Amino acid sequence: MDIFVLKGDLSMTNEIRKRIKQAFYDYPKMFKQAVISTVEWAESNMAVDYSKVSVQTSPGNYKETQLCALLDDNLKIVRWCSVVEKVLEHYHFEKDKIKFIESHYFNKKSDNNTCIEICIGRATFYRWQDEIIEEAYKWAKELKLIGEN
Repeated sequence: MDIFVLKGDLSMTNEIRKRIKQAFYDYPKMFKQAVISTVEWAESNMAVDYSKVSVQTSPGNYKETQLCALLDDNLKIVRWCSVVEKVLEHYHFEKDKIKFIESHYFNKKSDNNTCIEICIGRATFYRWQDEIIEEAYKWAKELKLIGEN
């Protein structure tokens, strides 16, 4: 098992590193999925059907239970989206790193094309990638998406 040692005595496995990278690659799709599924549920369940006789056979609210199940399903997706958003906030004033994240992860450009697009060398590319992954790792631990090593 490969262990990456980061600044501040943090370490992560290769598997965790891949999961964090995947969260960045999937961010646009995950964000859309979480929002659309919630909106679709709300739109499909907002109307009351008065054609049926209302009989309550059990305590509780079926629609509320449905919504809670949907939100539980979306919780992990939303948390990974939060990790990416926290990293974007962290680098808010470093526009080149924001361009790096957008180009390499969101637009899925290759290492070389990302380097060319934002005019950086490959050494800088890998250093920035490590810094971004390290920041994301801290947030993933904070949001309890990954356990203690």
